[in-house]
Amino acid sequence: MKIFQNKPDSPQLGPLLREARLARKVSLAEAAASTHLSEELIESLEEGGCIDPRRARLHAVTYARFLGLDLGTIRPLLPPLPELTTKHQLFLSNAMSAPKVREKPFLEMLAPMGKLALYLMITVTLLGLWGMIRQLSRVRSVPWVTTSYSIHP
Repeated sequence: MKIFQNKPDSPQLGPLLREARLARKVSLAEAAASTHLSEELIESLEEGGCIDPRRARLHAVTYARFLGLDLGTIRPLLPPLPELTTKHQLFLSNAMSAPKVREKPFLEMLAPMGKLALYLMITVTLLGLWGMIRQLSRVRSVPWVTTSYSIHP
C-alpha cells in the first residue's frame, strides 16, 4: 500500500452539466427560460466558474435539478457553502448591547384620536364629580338619620 498516492482527477461539475444539457438536447436559451437563470450564468456554471460565489451552490443545484442529475452523486462536486459572515461583520458582539429605544412622553405616544378621547373622559369625569358635589351640598339633612324608626310597635 502506498502512502502517498496521486488522487485521480475528480470530474468537474461544469463539464458534467454541459454533457447532461447536450444529452437532453436543450439549448442555452431554453435552459435559461426553464430555470429562470441567465444564459451568462449557465455558461459560467458549465465552464466551472461562477458569477456570484455566494449563490453558486444554489444556482448549480437548480441547474442540476433541471437537467435531471442525481444530487446525491454530484454533491461533492458542488461549490462550497458560503461563509455566514465576513471577517469584518460583528453580529454577535452587537447582540449583547441594549437596543436603542427613544422614549416618548406619555401623551405623545397616544394617537390624536386617543388624546381626544382621553381629554373627553377627563372632562366628563370632572363635570360629573362637580355636579354630584353640587347636588350633595344642597341636602340639609340626611333622611335616614332624621327619621325615627321604632323597632317595637
